[in-house]
Amino acid sequence: DTYTVVREENPKGIVFANISALASPEEAAKAVEMIRADALEIHLNAAQELIMPEGDKNFAMIRKNLARLQNAVSVPVIVKETGCGMAAEQIQELQSMGFTCFNIAGHGGTSFAAIEALRNGRPRYKKFAEWGIPTAWSLIDASHFIHPWDTLIASGGIRSGWQAAQAIAMGADAIGMSGNILAVLLRQGIEGAVTYLQDMIDELKDIMVLTGCRTVKELQQTPLVFTGNTLDFIHSRGYNALFKRKTNFARRNDLHEFYNCPKI
Repeated sequence: DTYTVVREENPKGIVFANISALASPEEAAKAVEMIRADALEIHLNAAQELIMPEGDKNFAMIRKNLARLQNAVSVPVIVKETGCGMAAEQIQELQSMGFTCFNIAGHGGTSFAAIEALRNGRPRYKKFAEWGIPTAWSLIDASHFIHPWDTLIASGGIRSGWQAAQAIAMGADAIGMSGNILAVLLRQGIEGAVTYLQDMIDELKDIMVLTGCRTVKELQQTPLVFTGNTLDFIHSRGYNALFKRKTNFARRNDLHEFYNCPKI
C-alpha cells in the first residue's frame, strides 16, 4: 500500500519505479507492475553501500545483473547515480550494455555517502562524505559521449530555474530534484512546494526568453563561457570548451517523450 498509493493519487502522472542495481529481475518486474510505472530507475550507490554497516559489499556480479534487469521490464530503463556522479568512462560502459537513459545525479545535492558516514561514526569514512564528481563536471563528461538518441537527466544540487537552465545548456534533456522540494514541503506545506516549483519554472522560462530559446533543444545549443575549476576540468579531460552536444530528436528513445518542452 505504501507504494501503490503513488499511482492511486497520481493516476495520469509520470511515475518511475526505483530499485537497486543488485535487485533481482523479479523484483524489477514487481516494482514496475506495483505502481504501473512509466519507467524503471536502477540506482547505483556503491559508496553508500560500502559505508553502511549493513550494506552490500559484493559488486562482482553488478554488470551481469544490470543486463538482467534491463531485460526484465518492457518500460524504458534509466541508470541513475545517487550523488556521486557519472564519469565519461562509466557512461560509455553502460552504453555498450545497451542503456540509453542516464541520470548522472552528481555531487552537490543530497549525499547518501555523507549520511551513512555520519551514521557509521567510524573516522575513516569521514573523507568519503565529499566523494563524487560535481554535477556540472559529470554533465560535461556525459555530454561529450552521449549519443544523439540517448536521454540525459541532470540532478544533484539543482535548486533554481537558473541552475536548471545551466544544466540544460550543458546538454541535459531534463533535470531532477528531490531534497530541496521535500525541505520546502516540510516547512511550508503543499502550497509552498507548488509555489516554489512554479517560481522555478517561471525563472527557467525567463532565461529562455532572454537567451532567445523557444525549446529545450534550442537552450541546449546556447553558447556557454566556463571559468575557474570547471574550465580546468574541461582542459584536464582534453575537451574543447566550446563543444555543444549533438542532438537528433527524430531518433530519441521512448523516454524522451516525457520531456517535451512547449514553446513559450
